Amino acid sequence: AGNDSISFYLDVYYVAEFTKVKRMEEIGQGNTFTLNCTPSAANPPPSSYVFERDGVDITEGVSGSILTVSSLERSEDSGNYTCMVTNEAGSVTISIYLNVLAPPTVPRQLMSVGNSPFSVTLIWEVPSDDGGTSQPLSYTVRVINDTASLSFSTTSTQLIVTMDDGIWHSSMYSVIVYSENEHGVSSSAASTFTTPDSVPIIESVSLEAHSLTIL
Repeated sequence: AGNDSISFYLDVYYVAEFTKVKRMEEIGQGNTFTLNCTPSAANPPPSSYVFERDGVDITEGVSGSILTVSSLERSEDSGNYTCMVTNEAGSVTISIYLNVLAPPTVPRQLMSVGNSPFSVTLIWEVPSDDGGTSQPLSYTVRVINDTASLSFSTTSTQLIVTMDDGIWHSSMYSVIVYSENEHGVSSSAASTFTTPDSVPIIESVSLEAHSLTIL
């Protein structure tokens, strides 16, 4: 009797595999974000790639396994991006959060409080969006009128300006405040204030008593 033999080829299917996946990426506004969804291994090769941002399908900027988003805008392009890779063995989804970095928005609620003839306190609220910075915001404050042009830098949301800085009583001033981070400077918030008249100095007067005799 002879020996019978059977040979066969075993092809093991498996879903897409990725060796290294970023969980977060920070890119400056105006630059380009690229999400490469090409797996390091997959058998059979992927048949489809589906990209989404915050659960909404993306078709623009997709070329096969690569998504490219150009001219990034913080308000429009920041978010959670996913890519679902599918082959005959199943589907795998990878995700990455994109934080688009930008200058902060405008400081809010700029006003003056506690005005006196010789000082004024300026206060404002932080911007609604700090631009994604991890550092404290800084502020540039300009106080201007026909005779003065003053500039101050601070990380606080309060500034006291006095006569020693160059303001004077009975005067109107314009105020401009910018917020700034490492990615740029915001548009300006603007307001005005008027310093009151100076308080008159009253000198003490000594009155002498006089007697009057009626004859």
